[in-house]
Amino acid sequence: MILKSLEIRRQEWGAMKGKLQGEIEYMGVGGKVAVTLNDEDCNRLLGVVAEAMVATTKSLAKGLTANILTSTARIGHQIDASEAAA
Repeated sequence: MILKSLEIRRQEWGAMKGKLQGEIEYMGVGGKVAVTLNDEDCNRLLGVVAEAMVATTKSLAKGLTANILTSTARIGHQIDASEAAA
């Protein structure tokens, strides 16, 4: 079976307000299989992937910060060069 989609969302209104609900869809030989996730299932699943999510977010933040610093340095260098030419 191949994972097609995974969706987890926090309910914003109604009896389940504040609780997590979700759905996992798989594609198999016989077709699509969908599993509904309750709050407990969602929290258990998020607990498994939380460490990887934090590591990925940190890595992305470092890359974005490096890009911003590089871009800022290039812009600053261009401004300095323009001022020197004037």
